[in-house]
Parts: sequence; structure tokens; C-alpha cells
Amino acid sequence: MMAWPRVPGVPMDRLRSALHGLAILLLALVPNLACGGGSSPAPVPAGCGCQAAGAAGVVGSTPPGPQGTMTAAEIALVEEVFAQVNAERMGRGLTALRWHPAASDVAMAHSVHQEAVGDITHDGPGACAAPTDCLDERLSAGGIAPGARSAWGENVARGQATAQDVMCGAISWMLSAPHCANLLEPTFTHIGIAVKTGGVNGPYWTQVFLRIP
Repeated sequence: MMAWPRVPGVPMDRLRSALHGLAILLLALVPNLACGGGSSPAPVPAGCGCQAAGAAGVVGSTPPGPQGTMTAAEIALVEEVFAQVNAERMGRGLTALRWHPAASDVAMAHSVHQEAVGDITHDGPGACAAPTDCLDERLSAGGIAPGARSAWGENVARGQATAQDVMCGAISWMLSAPHCANLLEPTFTHIGIAVKTGGVNGPYWTQVFLRIP
């Protein structure tokens, strides 16, 4: 079952409808998250919503390519999202996130998995003790051992056709408080991003955040 963010005063059926293209992994920013229990999101930062006028020219905004099995068009989308992420962070006085190739590979594998199941999820691929454990397991399987990271998080989305749509559109990460909290988390240092276009209800987007060490 998908764990949806709760907004006081908004009925759950309306919230599910409004957020049909978004999901958030509510990982506590601790090295080892306990199984189950539905952890609370990080405190919502003030000033969510896109503020950067544009992402062009952001230093260090272009990830090294090619990125795994992504097409040239998908890589271009990822580069635009990465630039926008750092534009939003730097515009608020936060440190720009550095690109993490292995995290990008983990993100791509998950976008492919989401396309295969035709839905957004933080589960799998493979068995997890609980949904909140899955990213931890996927990072380890992707070669990012627990000792190499001290915090992690994930945003996923589907159906937004462009980088601007998924970052700043009407149904977007920057307008969703828990997703925004991941994007503007001051202690995160690295990011991997992937998108799988096509498929039912696609594109499928994944962002993986890390704090290293």
C-alpha cells in the first residue's frame, strides 16, 4: 500500500487524486531505518515551490554521461532536472548536490521497474521486509554500502512529460512538501536521477539522495 502524505483539512480521496503522479519515500535521515512503522518526513522547509528563474549556467549542473541505459533524450531530461535541483538549492543558500553515478544507476533500475509494473512505488524490485527498507537494500545491491552513506532518501513521480513539469508544474516535487523536503535537505550531499520514458502512464522519474559520509 502506498503511504500518502497527509494534509490537514484535505480529504484523503481528494489528496490521492491530486497526487496521483507522485509518491514519497518517508525515510528518516538516520543511517538505519527501523522496519515498518511509517516514519515521519523531515520537517517541511519554508519556501517550497520553484523560485529559481532558470537553471541555465548552474555550476556543476551537468552530470557525466552517458547514464547507463538511458537514451539521449532521457539524459537530456535528467540533466535539466539536475540543473533545476541545484538552482533551487543554491538560490536558497544551500550547497549544490554532486552527481553520484552509482545512485543514478540505482535510480534508473527503479524507473525501469516502475515502468514494468505500470505504477509508482518504492517497493522492489525484489523482496523487502517493508517498503521503507527497499531503498536501503537497492542502494546496497547497487554497490553503495551502508558504511559509504549516512543518510538517504528518494522521490518518484510519473506522467510529467518534461523536467519543468516534474520539478515545478501543477503536480510536482517542489509543490509537494515532503518531496520538497528531500530536495532542500541541507545535509544531503549527492544525487542520482533517472527517467524512463514510454510505457503506461510514463515517464517514470526517480531521484535518489545521499549524504556521504
